[in-house]
Amino acid sequence: MKQSQKTSPICPKCGSHQTTDIVHPPQCVTDIQFYGDEEDDFPLVYTRGNGKYYCMNCKYTWKKYRGKKPYESINKITVCSGGFPGPSFNIDINLQTKQIDYEQHFSIPSIIKPVITDEEKKWFLEELYKCDFLNWAEIYEQPFVLDGNHWSIRIELDTHCEIKHGSNHFPQKWSKFCESISKMSGNEFY
Repeated sequence: MKQSQKTSPICPKCGSHQTTDIVHPPQCVTDIQFYGDEEDDFPLVYTRGNGKYYCMNCKYTWKKYRGKKPYESINKITVCSGGFPGPSFNIDINLQTKQIDYEQHFSIPSIIKPVITDEEKKWFLEELYKCDFLNWAEIYEQPFVLDGNHWSIRIELDTHCEIKHGSNHFPQKWSKFCESISKMSGNEFY
């Protein structure tokens, strides 16, 4: 069986290969709960992924995506959110075809929004930038909880695709992101 090793990028400041992912802290550090007898067992809320990097050589920290330019390469976003006991949402925002497909399970039938205007597209990408959307970590989880909200986002860019997901734990600007999705689709999303 072939094994692969995850690599971190070269430091843009000193050129070192001694870099690593930064693990994002929970939204409120004082709310960290642990499962087990000791605090060093394992946390009930955690985040993993590569939204930020750290150079162990020069101690420089940088984001995976910098500036607004990367947001212009977003072609499509597929967002799924839901859980027990509430509704579930599936939304496809295709910025290439300028169309939105909205589906809310257990409520209303699928709705396709008329063509997205250039102004709406520009506004939406600006809102995603304000949420630091591309720099969200890959995984936000609160293990051992089955009910609640589970979400996933598939981001199709010009050159690759990124997937981010979570269970009962959210990125820092999740509420702002939900408001942007609601306004863009013309329907509720949470």
